[in-house]
Amino acid sequence: MKSIRVIGFEIEKRVKKTKISNKVLSEIINCDIRDIELFYKGRKMMSYNQLEKIADCLNVGVDDILKPNDYDYNKQYVDCMTGFKNIENREAVLDDIYDYLDLMDEYYIRSKE
Repeated sequence: MKSIRVIGFEIEKRVKKTKISNKVLSEIINCDIRDIELFYKGRKMMSYNQLEKIADCLNVGVDDILKPNDYDYNKQYVDCMTGFKNIENREAVLDDIYDYLDLMDEYYIRSKE
């Protein structure tokens, strides 16, 4: 879902500027370090409480994170997916890719049990 990817991108961009490590961030919001990467990529939804803690950690309001500028997302995050005349098609392809990755992650986890 594009909006989740945009929010994740915005958080990752801000975290990198503050140089907070993913390990520290995972401890602050009480999650696995792998979840941080999934949040950044929009493959996992964080709770509102986690979002508030991240905003506090970044010294910004929740609104700043929830209303990011699509320009940076389009330029940096999905720059490699050019050639789409319709942005919604690009986002649909990303949705399908992420659904597949989620399925494969689940398969990998279960195969290790």
